[in-house]
Amino acid sequence: MLVSVVSGLEIGDDFYLYGRDNQKLCEALSMTDTEIANYCKENYITALAVNKDNTKQIREITRGNEFSKTVKNLAVLSDKEILDLTFQLCGIENAKGKVIEKDVYKYLKIEVKGKDSGGEYILTQYITVKNSKTVTLSFYTSNGKDTSYTDEIFNS
Repeated sequence: MLVSVVSGLEIGDDFYLYGRDNQKLCEALSMTDTEIANYCKENYITALAVNKDNTKQIREITRGNEFSKTVKNLAVLSDKEILDLTFQLCGIENAKGKVIEKDVYKYLKIEVKGKDSGGEYILTQYITVKNSKTVTLSFYTSNGKDTSYTDEIFNS
């Protein structure tokens, strides 16, 4: 069975989706429903999914700011112009990415390693600007876990 995320992407039923599987998602994240709701609101998260052992997370963030209002739509820029805007799009110093076209939109895809209180992880992001808003689809995968699901979900 496949379920749909807010952005229309399909994720497997091995993910708990906020708004559908709240109890299981709260258990996986060791957070209360109120804590998750506040976290999503504070961080502009429009969709949140996590697998049972919290080794994979999917977050969709939609946010308007001066940058996105100026750019309006990433698809009108050349690939080089998009790559030149990598830092403005992802906010990560020295991040390298590539431009991907899907439907009528262009996305900057980046993949970086990071570390937090939960350990090391790989962050894969697909970022675009459409309708004067930046939309970022982020996949957090525990280090050592397969990341091929990110492309599969993005291309669904």
